[in-house]
Amino acid sequence: MPAENFDNNRLLERIHGKDSGRDIVLVVEDSPVTRLLTSRLVSAVLLGYEVKSAENGVEAIEMVKRGLGEQVAITVTDIDMPKMDGLYMARELKQLMPHVPIFVNSAGEEYATPGTEESAILGKMINAGIVDSFEKKPLGVDSVRAGIYRALRNLHIRIFTEARRA
Repeated sequence: MPAENFDNNRLLERIHGKDSGRDIVLVVEDSPVTRLLTSRLVSAVLLGYEVKSAENGVEAIEMVKRGLGEQVAITVTDIDMPKMDGLYMARELKQLMPHVPIFVNSAGEEYATPGTEESAILGKMINAGIVDSFEKKPLGVDSVRAGIYRALRNLHIRIFTEARRA
């Protein structure tokens, strides 16, 4: 296994367990071209994981409620989508799958620009553990790898911290 994939795959095993059955990455993106590109990038970064995709937050939540949630290892989502945006969807998914990391991304400058209302909202969601990492589009192999790694690391730290408090 290439070194660049080892940490992410290993962190997923530590979070969910080696034989947990959580072997699906849920990619949520409204643009068909970007959805395909993101799915391929995720497949290149997380070897051995199947990618399932949804066009928007409503569709993703329906898929999870129909049983996919028991198989999802990580969610990668756009923020700006019709019907239900990625941040609202993240809140809903965390209630359904609290230990599944959520990596959000956006082409919108407002989420990456300190001092904007959007970046403040995103920051609060990250601090609350609803969103586990953020990357600005366009995405590439390195940004997908980094975003997934941060999402996994942040969730792993949160789980460890919760366990120590108990």
